[in-house]
Amino acid sequence: MTTTSLADIPGIRVGHVTDERALTGCTAIVFPEGGVAGHVVCGVASGSRELAALTPRHLVERIHGICLSGGSAFGLAAAAGVMRRLEVAGIGHVTVRAKVPIVAGAVVYDLNLGDGGVRPDEAMGETAADAALAGAPAASGNIGAGAGVCAGKILGPACATKTGLGNAGLSTEEGLLVAALAVVNPVGDVLDPTTGCAMAGARRGPASDELVGTASLIRAGARCAPLDDHHTTLAVVGTNAALTRVEAAWVAEQAAVAIARLIDPPFTRHDGDVVFCVSVGAAEGRVAVDVHRVGLLARDALAAAIVNACRSAAPAGGLPSCHGLRPPGARA
Repeated sequence: MTTTSLADIPGIRVGHVTDERALTGCTAIVFPEGGVAGHVVCGVASGSRELAALTPRHLVERIHGICLSGGSAFGLAAAAGVMRRLEVAGIGHVTVRAKVPIVAGAVVYDLNLGDGGVRPDEAMGETAADAALAGAPAASGNIGAGAGVCAGKILGPACATKTGLGNAGLSTEEGLLVAALAVVNPVGDVLDPTTGCAMAGARRGPASDELVGTASLIRAGARCAPLDDHHTTLAVVGTNAALTRVEAAWVAEQAAVAIARLIDPPFTRHDGDVVFCVSVGAAEGRVAVDVHRVGLLARDALAAAIVNACRSAAPAGGLPSCHGLRPPGARA
């Protein structure tokens, strides 16, 4: 079996809903059989829900969904819609009175690019969950939580580059599957892993095709982002490796190294980066493997997903995508 996205891993389903006019949306990642999860919060401007349920000391051992959403903190409402649809489907933590779906969530700030008055809500969350439960195919680009994201805002949103939602996956001969989904919306630039130069990020001006290098501007004294303009890169790593919650959190930390390597500068005080890791499938369907190997493959998968989020994005909201842009210092 090969994998190119989270949706290729048995036990994981992914659905999106996109408002193409307002440039916002949400993405539901659903685990019908539950998943053993961990996470790491790398940024200090995060918006999230139910992260406590992913910690080793929490009573509930498995989660049933993750909702990634635009709309800043307003978009956390979409997770309630995902939760509602999972309850209807009979998915959740068994209690005396009901099955309670455990749905974690995190958001990106996308209010500047489209119509900031439109935010993902419970209805959008329900639609995304329905798409996931129906087995929607993998998709990348200006979709779901990636509809209104961009990279490189140090010179203002009008000088940024449109990015999106990306997918990537890896598999091994013995059946280990590791895949990642990334929503790329950083303060900084996204680097091309081949050249080390910016491939998406701050441009010299609203009409320019030349990238300027955010980190270089900051080193020279430029102020890093206005306080009212928040950002964030979100990621979900999925695997059929047999992991404990402690190990899943460690794999999430290892995967986050990909953000540090490909986004420059990473984890600023205006980014709210969150990385999730979820081990799925019934016990007999999971693969026993060294957690260090899973961590390294998760790092590789997330790096590829970040690149895919840039290369699959289309121009939107007056911003170009990365195609045709010149790296800093390149001649026209």
